[in-house]
Amino acid sequence: MPKTPPGVFQLWESNATLNRGSAQSAESAVLRVTAQQGELLELLAEDLAKRRRDALQLELALGLRSPETGQAPGVPAGQGYPGMRPAP
Repeated sequence: MPKTPPGVFQLWESNATLNRGSAQSAESAVLRVTAQQGELLELLAEDLAKRRRDALQLELALGLRSPETGQAPGVPAGQGYPGMRPAP
C-alpha cells in the first residue's frame, strides 16, 4: 500500500475547513438576499397602495366615481366601465 505523502492530510483538513466556511458564507448571502427581497416587497406594496389612493382621488376629482359608492355616477352597483374596480 502506498504511503500518504506528508502534508496531504493537512491539505485535506484545510479544504474541509474552507468548505465549511464557504457553506456558512453562502448561507449568510442567501439570508441577506432574502431579507433584501422582503424589504423590497414591502416598499413595492406601500408604493402600490399610494398609487391606488392617488388614482382614486383623481377619479373622484374628475367625477368618474361617486364618493358614496365608489362607482361611476348613474351606474348600478356592480357595474362600471371595463377594468374599473370598486374603491377600496
